[in-house]
Amino acid sequence: MSLFGFKIIPTSKIIDNVFAIKSQMVNFFLYVDRDNIIAVDAGTKNKATLLELKSINIDPNSVKAIFLTHGDNDHVGGVGFFPNAKLYINEAEEIMLSGKRRRFLLMRMKKLPCEYNRLKDDDIVKIGSITIKAISTPGHTPGTMAYLINDTALFTGDAIKLSKGKAKTFSSVLDIEKKERENSIKK
Repeated sequence: MSLFGFKIIPTSKIIDNVFAIKSQMVNFFLYVDRDNIIAVDAGTKNKATLLELKSINIDPNSVKAIFLTHGDNDHVGGVGFFPNAKLYINEAEEIMLSGKRRRFLLMRMKKLPCEYNRLKDDDIVKIGSITIKAISTPGHTPGTMAYLINDTALFTGDAIKLSKGKAKTFSSVLDIEKKERENSIKK
């Protein structure tokens, strides 16, 4: 299934330590290393997401951190399913989360339902044995952030899509320069 150029992956292990979780029309990802589980994004607020987690024996209470690629609802809607997780997001995304900048003509992003930690480009966070490097990749939104985990898995959210083996930008409804999106891909 494809929506807006995204290929939705069924809930499954996709490589060592990495699981794709289907959440309605999107995926979010879990990185599992023994007793440490982190999420990249949180999917949508939909009870089917909880069933998907149960299908791979993941208790939402065991997720220690959520690293948000940006603040669109299809990436942050499910945050409430993970009550013990610390949230992390690019500090540059606050302009969107605060409502100071509209996402679309009439739509503002919702505020996150709990406190969150602000990240900057090249910040490093350790969760148990998992090392997460924050990489600022503006273009989809001002605060889009990619995450490199344990120097092996790169999560880009909506910053890029792969097409015929090449990284491509998504078009954006914001007035962010195309050049900024292209620079994020090069980075």
